[in-house]
Amino acid sequence: MTKKAAIYKHADADGQFRRRDSQFRDWISRDPSARFPAEKDRYALYLNLGCPWAHRANLVRSLTGLEPFIQLILCNSVLNEDGWLFDGQHGSPTEDPLYGFIALKQLYLKADPDEIIRMFYTAFDDQLPENMREENRPGGGFYPEHLRKDIDAMNEWVYHTVNDGVYKTGLATTQEAYESNLIHLFESLDRLEEHLGENITERPNLEYVADTVADLLRNTSSEAQHPLNVAFLAELFQKSANAELFLCNSSLYERAKKEGRSPSATKAEQQLSAKLHCLYGVPILYPKRTICKPVYPYATSKVYDLRQYTEKTFWGPFIDDGSQDVDWEKVEAIMVVLGHNLQIFSDRTNGAFKPIWIDPFFGATPDSYTSPSSPVPEEPPLSLDFIDPYNITGTWRRVVCFLDYTELFSYNFSSAPPPSDEPREPLDTGEAIRLIIMNLKATKLEQPGPTDGQTLPIVHFTGTSRSMHASWDPNSNSTIRGTVRLTPEGEIRWTTFSVYHGYDHPKDIIEWKETVLTRNSEERWRSEGIQIGGRNSARGVFGNWFDKDFDPQGPAGPTALWKTSDRCTATS
Repeated sequence: MTKKAAIYKHADADGQFRRRDSQFRDWISRDPSARFPAEKDRYALYLNLGCPWAHRANLVRSLTGLEPFIQLILCNSVLNEDGWLFDGQHGSPTEDPLYGFIALKQLYLKADPDEIIRMFYTAFDDQLPENMREENRPGGGFYPEHLRKDIDAMNEWVYHTVNDGVYKTGLATTQEAYESNLIHLFESLDRLEEHLGENITERPNLEYVADTVADLLRNTSSEAQHPLNVAFLAELFQKSANAELFLCNSSLYERAKKEGRSPSATKAEQQLSAKLHCLYGVPILYPKRTICKPVYPYATSKVYDLRQYTEKTFWGPFIDDGSQDVDWEKVEAIMVVLGHNLQIFSDRTNGAFKPIWIDPFFGATPDSYTSPSSPVPEEPPLSLDFIDPYNITGTWRRVVCFLDYTELFSYNFSSAPPPSDEPREPLDTGEAIRLIIMNLKATKLEQPGPTDGQTLPIVHFTGTSRSMHASWDPNSNSTIRGTVRLTPEGEIRWTTFSVYHGYDHPKDIIEWKETVLTRNSEERWRSEGIQIGGRNSARGVFGNWFDKDFDPQGPAGPTALWKTSDRCTATS
C-alpha cells in the first residue's frame, strides 16, 4: 500500500475524516480502591512527538511533575503505510516494551489524550511532594476549581477544531472537505491567538526576565568598549516579537491596544515591563506585534497630566507614596515623548542633529560613560573630583519639551477631570523642544540624610546652561545648581534648579565656585530625575521639569540630560 493510499483509508466516502469515539472511559483515581488507582510505574504514556494533539498530554505530564511516575514510550514520528510504528527510529524502541506491538494503531483507540490530561491534573496528587500537588500550587494549580468550567469548555472546542482539526484537514480526500475543515481550524487558531494575546503565556516569566536583564547589566564590564552582556541582550531583543512581548506590557501600551482588549498584566508587571523598556532605551513608538495604536498620544497624556505632579511624587518620576521609589511607567512615558520629539527634530534638520537612544541597552549600566579622547591635555582635577562617585563635572546635553501654556491649561482645567485612578484622554499635539548645553562642576560633598540611601554621599554642583538653537529663549539660558544622591531604593536621583541673574561676571566655568550665586539669584525652574543604569551611566537622567514653587497649574513637562565630556566648555 502506498503512503497516499494509507492516508485515503482514514477518510470516509465523502472525503471527511471522522474520529471514532474513545474506547477508554475509565478514569485513574486517587481512591486506592478504584479500578485504576494512581500508582507509580503502573501506567505508560504512548506518544508521537510529531503529533500536535498528543504533545499536550506530555506537557501536562512534565508540568505536573509526573515524569518519574508515568513511563513515556515514543513511536516513530514519521507516518508509515502501516501508521505510526515502533521501529527504533526517532527515539522509538524496536517494539512496544509492554505488549510487543509494532504499530501504534494496535493501541490507538484505547485512550483519549484529552481525558488523559484531566487525569494528570489531580489523580496523582497523593504521590507527589506537598509543594507540587495541584491543591498547593499558586493560583489553584493547572485546573483551579473556579476555572474548571471555562477550562473544560476551551478543551472541548480545542479538541474538535484544533487537535482533531489538524487531522480533519490533513486526512481529507476531497477539496470540499479540506476547505471546510481548514476554515474552522484557522478560525480557532485566530481565537487562540486573540486569547493568548490578552493573557500572554510568557507573562509569568516577566519577573524572571527582568531580574536576569538587571543582573546582566549590573555585572557588565565598565572597561570593555563593546560589552558582551549588552551585545547579548541586544541580540535577544532584536526580534520585535521578543521586544514587544516583554517591553510593551505597561499601562501605556494597554491603553493604546485595540478597544475591548482586557489588561494582560498586573500593576507590578506593568512596572517591570516599563523598567525593561527604559533599560532597553529605544522608544517603541509603533508596536508591530500587538494590535496597537501609536503610543505617543498616550504618553503625552501622562506626561502633561498635572495630577501626576504631587508632593509625594516630589513632582518627579516617583510613586505617589513619598517613598522615592521610581515610577517606571512615568519614566517610560517621558522617554517615549522625548524620543518622538527628538526624531522629528532630527528629521527637520536633515540629520544635522543625529538621533540618540538608537542602540538597545547602550549606556544602561553603571560606569558605562567614558569621556571621548581629546588631544588637549586635561588640567589636574580638584580633590573633590576624585571622590565624586557620580562623575558630575563636565559637559552635558539636555533636552526639554513643553506645551504652549494655553494648551496645557486647557487640557487640564477646561472640563471636569476624570476619576483620580483614570488617565486623561490621549493628547496628540505638537510640542516645543529645546536642546541645551550644560557645564557642570561638583562643588560640595555631604553625608546622606535619614531619607537617603546610605551607601553614597550627596554631591552638590553648579554650572551654566545655554540653548543650542534658540539663543533668544531666556528660559534656556541660566545658571544651574543642584544635587545628586542615592534613593533608599538604590536609584540615582538628580535635582536641578535653573537660576537667573545668578552671577555678576561671566567666567569660564572651571573657575567657578558655589559662592558665585549671589543675593540677586532667582530660582525659577526645578527638575527631578532618575539616572537610568545607575551612577555614571551613559544613558543619562530622565525626569520632569516644573515651577520651583510647585504651582499646581503648571507649567511642567519632560526632560533628559546626558554627559558628553569630562571637560567643561568655556562659555560666556
